[in-house]
Amino acid sequence: MKQESIFKRVFLNNIKFFRFCLLLNLIFLLCFIKISSKEKSENNFIFVAFFGGKGSAEGELENPAGISVDVNGYIYVADAGNHRIQKFSERGDFLEYRGGFGWSGENFDKPFDIYAKSVLDIFVVDQNANRIVRFDKDLNYISSLAADDIEDNDLIFGYPSGIAVSKRGDIFVVDGENKRIIKINSFGNPEMSFGGFENLDFRLNQPFQIAVSPDNEIFVSDISLKKVIVFDYFGNFYFEIASSSMKSSAGIDIDNEGRLFVADPEAASVHVFDVNGSFLFTIKGNEIGGGEIIEEPVDIVFFKGLLYIVDNIQNRIYILKERN
Repeated sequence: MKQESIFKRVFLNNIKFFRFCLLLNLIFLLCFIKISSKEKSENNFIFVAFFGGKGSAEGELENPAGISVDVNGYIYVADAGNHRIQKFSERGDFLEYRGGFGWSGENFDKPFDIYAKSVLDIFVVDQNANRIVRFDKDLNYISSLAADDIEDNDLIFGYPSGIAVSKRGDIFVVDGENKRIIKINSFGNPEMSFGGFENLDFRLNQPFQIAVSPDNEIFVSDISLKKVIVFDYFGNFYFEIASSSMKSSAGIDIDNEGRLFVADPEAASVHVFDVNGSFLFTIKGNEIGGGEIIEEPVDIVFFKGLLYIVDNIQNRIYILKERN
């Protein structure tokens, strides 16, 4: 009996010790989750400078809508209200512009988005003229593709709002009128559409802008769905990205690490997601520092640690730097 009592006490003590260890592990886990959650909510970007300002003089902007940066760090802005595109240095110094109101050549009727990441070419969506305009890297006009030039009625686009080019040279255009994406091959011929009424798995509601990831996935912001929709290269629905803090989704960009940056004009913020679409943190327009406030971010681009944000209300481009 005495031996049995000793065994019982040892057994009970072991159970208590085991419970104690479980409690310690639980406390550690909760602390880790809390720390990780805190790290994910931290904004690692700080204000550096801004350029632009309301007006029509060189370097000034009127309702800027789109932005892009080429491989050399030059900044290109779709200056929609002034019907032109402008080129700036990496620091925001004005260099040159192309445009002026018109429906042909290098003139524009509300250029809404611009893509300059290609090594050789720069593409602009001329929204009200229903066309895509192509320039070389020195902003010499090359050609344009207008909706009226497309023979296949099923692939005609209207009021385009976004453009991106893949590594293969295919062009993806947001067809605002028909609420879909048009794919144009490297020879300049429209060859397919997706995300519209023809899609059985997912239908876009108000697509706004587009980006192609390093893995050739197609990201489309839908401003009314308040999400970013991801398709594979052939237009098949893949998954969607959203967060409780996102009130709208306008301009988007993807860096070389696969991080997704989403401009949210309604929340006056920029949301950042990881390569898998998991929320990382939010850059709030009233917390960028330097006494500055971003009121309506409509487009963004990330380049070598710098985040360029288009503020449509203040007619400025804000530059934020990522801390190491």
